[in-house]
Amino acid sequence: RQPCSDVLFRSDAKAEDALVVIGGWECRGGTPPACARWFSLTLDQDNAPWVFCKGEPFKVISALELLATLVSVMLFILPDSAGDGRFELSGSALTDNKGNSYVVQKMMTTASPFNACLMELSEQLEQISSWLDVQWVPRDQNVGADALTNGHFAGFDPEKRIEVSM
Repeated sequence: RQPCSDVLFRSDAKAEDALVVIGGWECRGGTPPACARWFSLTLDQDNAPWVFCKGEPFKVISALELLATLVSVMLFILPDSAGDGRFELSGSALTDNKGNSYVVQKMMTTASPFNACLMELSEQLEQISSWLDVQWVPRDQNVGADALTNGHFAGFDPEKRIEVSM
């Protein structure tokens, strides 16, 4: 597999006190935020109780960052875009969590609930005959995804928002 230079999406997660938000936007082919499909999802005790399994949500921030990547894969890499099985769709994703780039590359972790997110990511990619190179980018270069987790949607088209439900 050759590294892919096309970044398919950017994602991020936020966990401050009881406020937990994941978000991402599709930047395939250099699509700017104003023209991109995007999502922002607030998690709580009702729709994602596992987020609070270690008490404070910030203690599972790596799993939340990977969940944002997983949701992005499910929304932005469509099954029919993976071809007819004769090739693999490949692409890159950007996150500001450096550890996630290593974990996804090796597809291995024992940390819970991180491992559950990684297993589901692996399964989703397998179902669409795809692979993903998750690359780290400094936080100041991931401002679009960061804005989505902070509720700053001004740079994004509300018509292109994808409603997500856990």
